[in-house]
Amino acid sequence: VYPGAASAVPAGRRAVPLRVDPASALGLAKPGDRVDLLATFEGGDSKRLMQTLTLLQNVPVLAVGREYLNGGFRDRDTALLWDVVTLALSPADAEVAAFAEARGKIKLVLRPPGENAVASLPNCDFKHVTKGFFEEQPKPRAAPPPPSLEIIRGNDRVKVPVKSE
Repeated sequence: VYPGAASAVPAGRRAVPLRVDPASALGLAKPGDRVDLLATFEGGDSKRLMQTLTLLQNVPVLAVGREYLNGGFRDRDTALLWDVVTLALSPADAEVAAFAEARGKIKLVLRPPGENAVASLPNCDFKHVTKGFFEEQPKPRAAPPPPSLEIIRGNDRVKVPVKSE
């Protein structure tokens, strides 16, 4: 815990450090920025069952690695930990983020200053991304047989085609 770090946590929020995809933390998000938190989960053995969801939107960043809000840098040369980002989350959102960190991969998406709108987004999966490109095309149905009449005489059976008008 950084000296003075607790003073940067807004009332009703918790400072939640999360290990994220390093590419989404390094060089982009800075303390004081706002981000959306995306998580990708695998389902079963198939990569086609993967889903990416926007779990949280417009979340304040408190710290990136050892750089933290209202506190500057600490141990910058010894332990950077740039893949750890600390977010200010409600207790309920902290549970969602902890679950996502334990069961999936987290990526942060940086928001421009002043953009606070929350969007309703669909889940993203293999079919959504490829828009059905790799899906099996339905096989053409075989033409139905022409109409016929079956005539049975004793043990003999004969099919006679029926002409339509």
